[in-house]
Amino acid sequence: MLKPPGMTSHDVVACLRRWLGIRAGHGGTLDPGAAGVLVVALGRGTRLLHFVLEGTKEYRAEAVLGARTATGDSSSPAEPGGDASFLDRIRVEQAVASLTGELEQVPPMTSALKYEGEPLYRLARRGQEVPRPSRRVTVFAARVVEFQPGVRARVVIDLTCSHGTYVRTWCQALGDALGVGGYMGFLVRTGVGVFRLGDALLLEEIRAHPWEGVQPMVRMVEHLPAVHMRGGREKVAAGHVPPAFLDVPARGGLSPGQTVRVMGPEGDLWAIARWVGGKRVLALETVLVGVN
Repeated sequence: MLKPPGMTSHDVVACLRRWLGIRAGHGGTLDPGAAGVLVVALGRGTRLLHFVLEGTKEYRAEAVLGARTATGDSSSPAEPGGDASFLDRIRVEQAVASLTGELEQVPPMTSALKYEGEPLYRLARRGQEVPRPSRRVTVFAARVVEFQPGVRARVVIDLTCSHGTYVRTWCQALGDALGVGGYMGFLVRTGVGVFRLGDALLLEEIRAHPWEGVQPMVRMVEHLPAVHMRGGREKVAAGHVPPAFLDVPARGGLSPGQTVRVMGPEGDLWAIARWVGGKRVLALETVLVGVN
């Protein structure tokens, strides 16, 4: 769905629980000030959210160069940085390119990570700052979409990155690499794994037409190889996959220990399993049939 700015990810999930009367969970927090794709799973689909959390994220962000803020984004007042008027697009593109690949990031105090059981952003609201270990993230691609020169230059960038990447921290690093400071002006998440902005439903659409446009949960695991069943739904629901029910031609090319999606004869998702081989061909990990 499309998360609007001004709402937390938790707020969105709470609305859907209330309107649809079913449990719900999201596949990755999006800052309250940001908008864009928020994958929300319903019912038994919540058991697959870890596949979404681990997936690649895509963003369109604005970096403001020549100033800094305490929060790394536009939610706090801008402080003097350096005069960015000497920057041109080529120099900015070179700096952007230098900030791709594997990077070390220190999570911002405004993040939802917890320190001794309390979210960092709550500590930040009280003026506290605590040590945060750096983490390794990957920026797979970064492309300058638009550049506006000036004392405070503005750059619109498309980013493709790994789970756990903080775009505001990346924008700050860009400003530092150019020697003028920087912060994130705006952020829109344009993709999460296979889910794209064009597929996202507005909250108003969901409230007016519940369940219309809701996608099947198999979309969260489409990247996994499929093993098809000819029957045996009750067996799978009970936690067993007799080899006799497996569609034998679907076995080719799988390696021992590989995670697969178990599909029923009607094309519906029955389970997530590990391909073992031998007599016990599949080891079920997440059963999605016969689950309330």
